[in-house]
Amino acid sequence: MTLPRIRSLARQRRVQALAIALLVPFLAIAPLHLFMPAPVKAHGVVAPVQVGISFSPSRAGYRGLDYRSAFKRLEAMHFRVIRLPSYWDQVDKEGYDQLDWLMSEAQRARQPIALTVGMKALGWPEFFVPTSVKDLTGLSQGQDVASDSSLRAATLAFVESTVLRYRDNPALVAWQIENEPFNRAGPQRLWIDAKFLRAEITSVRQLDGRHRPLIVNAFSHVNLVFDQASARQGFDLRQLLGFDADSAESDSLAVLNRGDVLGLDVYTAIGYQFLGQDHLSRADADWPDRLARVRDLAKR
Repeated sequence: MTLPRIRSLARQRRVQALAIALLVPFLAIAPLHLFMPAPVKAHGVVAPVQVGISFSPSRAGYRGLDYRSAFKRLEAMHFRVIRLPSYWDQVDKEGYDQLDWLMSEAQRARQPIALTVGMKALGWPEFFVPTSVKDLTGLSQGQDVASDSSLRAATLAFVESTVLRYRDNPALVAWQIENEPFNRAGPQRLWIDAKFLRAEITSVRQLDGRHRPLIVNAFSHVNLVFDQASARQGFDLRQLLGFDADSAESDSLAVLNRGDVLGLDVYTAIGYQFLGQDHLSRADADWPDRLARVRDLAKR
């Protein structure tokens, strides 16, 4: 073997030895990151979880929780959006302090918020109208609450006040107009008609300069008894047999524009009151599926 060849092999071996010397410590240290805690990251850095939740400070208090602590814990879970209610009766008594804190905290944490405005909001008794504005117990069963002119005017004033207060908050990503307005609900199974809902929608669109999307939600099938109890038209044989019929979903779509959101609420159970007693109505199978199974059995 020639002398130049020997020198070349020696250089190659020195390079290999140096590479091994550097690689061994790296391989020993690299796995340690698996045992290190991941740093907390803000919403703007980590993509949020692709689901949202609703948060009611009243429900948190009922559960014995401090609503501030509970809300911060939910923020830490990085939900895509948190839906908040604006309880009109509470604002009438105590002002906006509670909602101010929630919206300010959401802005600080960069937590996206969908805010519900109007006379209906999350939870029982569905309508949160201050008694100083209107005593709803004087209304008839199944009545359209928007048929009362004084209540219409007061509701629009509350909606305007709320929108003006929070429209500049960057955490706000959408407005929800009422909560299930076309479904009869609450102790008296009251509802809101499309004409007044359109008036609320028009007001919010005009007041919100950022053109945020609007949400209108509705629920449909639970079971035969509850479906008819919550439907404005009462018993509807056309809908039961699978034909086109008036529904809260179609009414909701009719008032929305392109880019808005139709919310479809799905319940496994719904609480209600009957003869002064609390009851629970559980979801039933879809009636077309049930009829199809009956037809299959008949063929056998």
